Amino acid sequence: MVATSRYRRPELDYSSNRTTNINKQQLGSVNSVNSLMFCKPQITKVVSSIGLVIDTAATIPPKVYFIDSKENYNILAYSFHRGSGKFIDKSKIVFNWKKQKMVGYPRRLTVDKDGNLWVPLYDGHGVIQVNPKNKEIIKFIPIPAHRVGACTFGGANFDILFVSTIGYGHGNDRKQRPPKDEGGSIFALMGLGVQGWPPQPFKLGIFPAPKNDIVKI
Repeated sequence: MVATSRYRRPELDYSSNRTTNINKQQLGSVNSVNSLMFCKPQITKVVSSIGLVIDTAATIPPKVYFIDSKENYNILAYSFHRGSGKFIDKSKIVFNWKKQKMVGYPRRLTVDKDGNLWVPLYDGHGVIQVNPKNKEIIKFIPIPAHRVGACTFGGANFDILFVSTIGYGHGNDRKQRPPKDEGGSIFALMGLGVQGWPPQPFKLGIFPAPKNDIVKI
């Protein structure tokens, strides 16, 4: 049995400036950054980066799972070299969204220790657990919100799936939302029987300060 609890986020005042790529221009990219802060493009001509997660333990070689609106919201997998970070093959579709015949589309996903993906569904009222190996849905968990935005594991044992949802209007006005829609809340799903990975620190190279940067006052 899956237990759910809810946390209501405070109202936020958003800017009126739009950042959505409404013209579907292929201007985005996915880049890797090494310990020396060298940035290298790995995926180019991205229209809208909907979600990205890295699995370095359950797959050999490790994989990046990525969603771009240009690719019909399919979940793509890229293998990469653990040391250099270089992508070593072309993308492969591990989850074909159009074939699912479900409402909405995938958003900011995460991965558990078994290598399965947890994918929130914007306009889909829920979260799906996906097996990227056989490309099938394991389960669907309904969420009392129309627009489900992102999910990540947390808690002391990283066995709680936190799911964020999107509100309505700049003030998250209840008059704009459908009946019984709790959009704008963060839900905690417990009792899933899986664990996620704890975050890992980024190993940043340490550079000695140049001598000519010392200024006498």
